[in-house]
Amino acid sequence: MKLKIQNFFSKWSLLFLVLVVTFGYFFWPKVEMVSFKVPRGQIKIVTLPDSSEIILNAESSLKYDSTKFQQKREVILCGEAYFKIKLGKPFFVKSDFVTTKTFGASFNVRFRGKKVRVSCLTGKVSVQANRNKDEVGLASGYQTAVYKDRALSLPQKFELANAISWTTGEFTFRDTPLLEVFAVIERHFDIHLRM
Repeated sequence: MKLKIQNFFSKWSLLFLVLVVTFGYFFWPKVEMVSFKVPRGQIKIVTLPDSSEIILNAESSLKYDSTKFQQKREVILCGEAYFKIKLGKPFFVKSDFVTTKTFGASFNVRFRGKKVRVSCLTGKVSVQANRNKDEVGLASGYQTAVYKDRALSLPQKFELANAISWTTGEFTFRDTPLLEVFAVIERHFDIHLRM
């Protein structure tokens, strides 16, 4: 009798396990990450499912979950990109320690090393430091920067053309350390400079 009871429970346990696995396979939300990686010396234009456009700079990467994008417009950026976001649901750009949010705007995000700079060209964006939840709102013509272990800087005016001049292969540097200038040139033209 004991053997029949054990056999009965093991059959039901096996059937239950098969049902759970089958249900999970067909109904569990799947994650399908779409990734773009741009090598040195190149830029890439990416069109998102909502028709928004992103220009990725050299040595940059971008990824997003295509299965959830229509519900939550969110991308993960490492490097630099110029975003032209269509008006709609909130759109988030996540980097290591900063999240940028907009409902529709054009803006540039540069995430290199321990610094993120966000420049708003049209519309409005908000920038939040993930560590301490500080938040700054930016209107067209303003930018902010944050270092990994510091608070966001107050919005500052900037020259609109200079923020995205890299998309056309032109560069303007003002009060920029020489090593940073060399790094930009090396990245964009895939060369190595010696001092």
